[in-house]
Amino acid sequence: SMNGPIYPNLDSFHDLICAHCINGNMEKFDYLLWRIGRRQLSIDRLLYADILYSLAYIGEHKRVEKTLHRMRKEGKEPELDAFNGILRGYAEAGNFKYVNLTFDELRFKQFDVDQEVPKTIGQFLRPDSLTFHYILQGYDKNRLYQHGFEIFRFMRGRGIEPLKETIPFIKRILKRTKSELPLDVKDFYDYNEKSKILSRVMDDTVSHEHKQDRHYHYNHFPEFVKRRDRERQIIQQREERERE
Repeated sequence: SMNGPIYPNLDSFHDLICAHCINGNMEKFDYLLWRIGRRQLSIDRLLYADILYSLAYIGEHKRVEKTLHRMRKEGKEPELDAFNGILRGYAEAGNFKYVNLTFDELRFKQFDVDQEVPKTIGQFLRPDSLTFHYILQGYDKNRLYQHGFEIFRFMRGRGIEPLKETIPFIKRILKRTKSELPLDVKDFYDYNEKSKILSRVMDDTVSHEHKQDRHYHYNHFPEFVKRRDRERQIIQQREERERE
């Protein structure tokens, strides 16, 4: 028996769209987005995150904003994965100005607990360990060590524990900026005792409120580890896709 025609699905479009975008072929990029609409396919959050990464990487700032508004219009309120994509793109391109602008939006937008829908996109979001991983990775790649040091210092102040994969970047950034970790931390890179060591690392700058947040994570360590594993899986999947 003869098989029917094979129609492209969203996965078929995913890599093509991102490849054309990151190479600046915006006519092809727009055409493929139009094709997705014609086939009545819906862009998922993973593709949106990769589109935002690609647009940020090539400095298409207005398109980044338009894409965030398009997500909202489609009922997919941009979450942290979208902003992590943007920050990753800007950091990998060495565009620290736009990393700072995007990062400040996440840090300083007002949080109103009675408000169900954020007035501005990203209003309720807070950077996590994956956010800092992408920024530090990009800054290390572009030798923006002083900017990397400032990000690391802020990360410590917020009591956010780095991913294991982030440690080589932190180590190099600190070395290049001739910065040292507190002297009592001899084994910062040995993550077998991560809770005890990181508690000492962060004690000098972490506020009482953030200390409580960190202790909460350690008291609920299984859930925290589960989330960390998911973040690492995302990193590995993207790195594998880039190697192909």
